[in-house]
Amino acid sequence: MINPKYMKMVVDPFDVHIRVRDFVPSWRIYWNRLKQRYEVHDIDVNSRITLVAVLPFDQIDQRTIDYLAKHRVNNLGKIIQEIEENNADVLRRQFQQNASFIEDIARKHF
Repeated sequence: MINPKYMKMVVDPFDVHIRVRDFVPSWRIYWNRLKQRYEVHDIDVNSRITLVAVLPFDQIDQRTIDYLAKHRVNNLGKIIQEIEENNADVLRRQFQQNASFIEDIARKHF
């Protein structure tokens, strides 16, 4: 039996609640009444429910499918690469800002 804080999505205008099953047939979308958010859960053969994802949207639509496709474990290598590239960009910008700051100080004092 599902926890009463969850409301299973059985109808939506874009059939997203059906399309998520293309990823994993046992995935279901629920509205968490307490936290006021959509969540994707996996229901195993023993009816145990596991949280798969918290959806960062206030509606379920194509963004939901895109979000789940992007954040699947299959894409873990790509996600890690994106994180590393972003971190490298942040470090590069910080280095450039620090270098500019040091150059400004050097110009003023030397």
